[in-house]
Amino acid sequence: MPKLRRAQTNFAQGEFSPLMNSRRDLQLFRNGAASLLNRRPLSQGGTTTRPAFEHIATLSYTPAILIAARFRADQRYVFVLSDGRLDAWTSDGTACTAVTGCAWTSAMLDTINWCIAGDTILILHESMPTQRVTRTGATTFTIKTSQSNHVP
Repeated sequence: MPKLRRAQTNFAQGEFSPLMNSRRDLQLFRNGAASLLNRRPLSQGGTTTRPAFEHIATLSYTPAILIAARFRADQRYVFVLSDGRLDAWTSDGTACTAVTGCAWTSAMLDTINWCIAGDTILILHESMPTQRVTRTGATTFTIKTSQSNHVP
């Protein structure tokens, strides 16, 4: 018996887990893809290529993790967390703020989590109190320890 092939023009459901391969009966299965490597789904249904990476700076301290933050369309930053240090960079590679004496260590970097809301980034780890990074100006940031680790 010949195999039936359907043209797929809609990837609005994004990329599926391999566990979805057996759920071909679902309508959303027809709107997804097994892999979207270097592609980004569009809300209209198709895909577009992912923007290329651009080398903007070389870090002199490792290991480090990078956190991308966008406060507005024209205000994008990259935060670099390394051993007891936080560095903020603009998206064009201009250094903004360097904060030393932070509560995290290089051993904690693999398990640090963060949450971005408005002009604030919460940096979370089970071994330290929650750290609150606040944007105080276009290129200035402060970091404070939250009084409580309980989220209301």
